[in-house]
Amino acid sequence: MVTTRRRKEVYIRKLIRLGKVSSAVVLPKSWIETQNLRPGDQVYIREREDGVLEISPAIMPMENLRRQVFIIYADKVADSELLKRLIIGAYTQGLINIRVARSDLDFLPNNIIELIHKLTSRFDEVYIKRELRNLVDIEVIHSEAEININEKIAEMFMHLYSEIEHLARALETKEKKHLEEVLKIEELIDRYYYKLLRRIILIQRGRLPAEKHGLESILHVIGDRRIIGIIEMISDLTAEIANELMEESIEIFDERILNGIKALLDAIRKTIPDTIRAFSPPDFMLAHNVLQRLGRLEMALKNFRKNIKKIVTDVKKAGYLISIITKLVDATRLFTGICEVIINRAIENPEQLGANVFELVSAQEE
Repeated sequence: MVTTRRRKEVYIRKLIRLGKVSSAVVLPKSWIETQNLRPGDQVYIREREDGVLEISPAIMPMENLRRQVFIIYADKVADSELLKRLIIGAYTQGLINIRVARSDLDFLPNNIIELIHKLTSRFDEVYIKRELRNLVDIEVIHSEAEININEKIAEMFMHLYSEIEHLARALETKEKKHLEEVLKIEELIDRYYYKLLRRIILIQRGRLPAEKHGLESILHVIGDRRIIGIIEMISDLTAEIANELMEESIEIFDERILNGIKALLDAIRKTIPDTIRAFSPPDFMLAHNVLQRLGRLEMALKNFRKNIKKIVTDVKKAGYLISIITKLVDATRLFTGICEVIINRAIENPEQLGANVFELVSAQEE
């Protein structure tokens, strides 16, 4: 960890009466400026056993983060998958300087260096600052540029729409180029997801202003975080189906089966435009309508899965198809979570519903 020392100051302050039972003390201006605190920010007050009170910022300012290095010791990490998760976690949690090294200062294996290069290429605003045989320094270019998170989520929806459309086209044309396109779009959605997740976490922690990111309420970051996570998971499921179809030639499957899966895929895809319309501004009735359609789709997918064993006698083929249908069932269930967020958000502002479904009144008016 990199730290900078500065001379400790001693301040004397008088207690100020605040209300009938409380007192306040004025914090030094120099300390407030050093910690980059503003009116309304929170601080932690800890009482030690010796009676001394310690005051520290509840949220670490970006200036402090820039002076810190998050070090991951690769030789202490069980496997490359865990190392990957640690790097992703450090990025999404808002850290700026990330170092991968060995605790014994020995050389990093080539496969670790290759993993770091591959991983950093998937993120926006990330580059390798320094690469030596025994360490790799990763730096995140912290940007406070204003972006509209709702608009970016709508873009994620449209990319998901294209991803599912290419999967359906692959079943129709039996051309692998559409499956390859699915995998490319999945990588693009991943980039959106990690970038937005980092922003949302920084907003949650008060390091970025919510209003400059198109959020009407700080509470919306919770729902938005859930929505981008669901879109990313559905995208992953779609890519998994594409990978399975690439491993097993599409031509071996019965035309009727492929047409049935394509029809169900199209039905899922067609719910996306209505979901976008229901998302911003929140449309309670449209979100409920999409929920009902998704419920019917889930039942149709389950019935289709039951009939696979009756139609397909080849055990291996049946296994592939059941795996594909199960992933589509999971994707449909995930979609319902987005609709639930939209409905909950609409309830926050009943006057905007325009559907006369419910209203908030005082207990005296009831």
